Amino acid sequence: MGKNLVILESPNKVKKVKSFLGKDFEVTATKGHIRDLPPKKIGVNIRKQFEPTYENYPEKKVLIKSIIDKAKKSDTVYIMTDLDREGEYIGFHVASLLPNNTRILRAKAGSITKSAVQDAIKNATEMDLCLVDSAETRRILDRIVGWKCSFITQQATGGKSAGRVQSASLRIIAEREKEIRDFVPQEYWPIEATLEKSNGERFTAIIKTPDRLKIKNEKMANEICNTFRQEKILVSKYEEKDVSTKAYAPFTTSTLYQSASSTFGWGSKKTASVAQSLYEEGLITYIRTDSKFIVPEFVDEIRNDIVNEHGDSYCPSRRNVFANSGNSQEAHEAIRVTDLRHRMSSGTDNGKLYTMIRKRTLASQAANMEQEKRSAEFSCKKYVLVSNGSQLKFDGWRKI
Repeated sequence: MGKNLVILESPNKVKKVKSFLGKDFEVTATKGHIRDLPPKKIGVNIRKQFEPTYENYPEKKVLIKSIIDKAKKSDTVYIMTDLDREGEYIGFHVASLLPNNTRILRAKAGSITKSAVQDAIKNATEMDLCLVDSAETRRILDRIVGWKCSFITQQATGGKSAGRVQSASLRIIAEREKEIRDFVPQEYWPIEATLEKSNGERFTAIIKTPDRLKIKNEKMANEICNTFRQEKILVSKYEEKDVSTKAYAPFTTSTLYQSASSTFGWGSKKTASVAQSLYEEGLITYIRTDSKFIVPEFVDEIRNDIVNEHGDSYCPSRRNVFANSGNSQEAHEAIRVTDLRHRMSSGTDNGKLYTMIRKRTLASQAANMEQEKRSAEFSCKKYVLVSNGSQLKFDGWRKI
């Protein structure tokens, strides 16, 4: 038995983490949560400061005993569960089951790489009880809000339970559905014209005045079209302006899911599964994050890579910085690759997602895209058409 015990969430990481730490460390995994509120009663005392009651999962009795036995033989126990609130919550529950005299430290690794794991052990600190409270509050809200709502949804749909998020979302959907059913369709006629310049160049313009929703019937639409056909159409307004577009921020969980859906047609469950696999292989950073931050030393690596692959003009003079939302968790980074030199074939699902993440990681620090945007309005009597277009002057981050 090693002198130190490291406790992870996923058993898939155990072998890799063990190889990084050596013979003085024993590594084991909780396989997710080890206890929760009781399944057959509410488990929250609303009259006593919302005090929760927890029960160990019966199916994890042997695993829990094994963790406790290993902890008793270890000098220090390092809780290295995931970086988010849930990880802190799981780690707290594990710690609460260990003997009182156990030396427990919280180790946080943003990726499963040798340097990240070793740094996490070296810089291990106390557990963040504020994160634990946050996770516990979410779980209590799940139970209070979802306890009665779940019976209704399960009876109606045969689906899963509803918690603090699903129940509120269900109400929004129900209200929106009622609006849809109450909606009275109204007829309107959009008008689009193909205009030809004196040099024979053609382009498309759409109706601006009157608003297309106010063109109520075919007769009115024909009157407008006939006016355009018979009368002179004049350019009444023309504008040109240069537009500089900054690169997209590196991926957060939500933007990764959105991009995988639009690019590959994947559902969130598949994206999460493939991303988790890449994370456990040590190829990308932690996948549950709402932060757009990348550590400065890795940003420097990205910028050097851009220069080497695409030239100086594609690397801006200053680092691109992306503001996080006010309620984002700052504990960890955006989703990025851990080694820019590593590439994967896009012939597999893992390869497809990895390549997309690598491109987004690089592109986030590339130079702006420069375009010349043009807009024109065309008047004919009391009617106005409008046409917009753009011309690419420098592709910038889009090249990546």
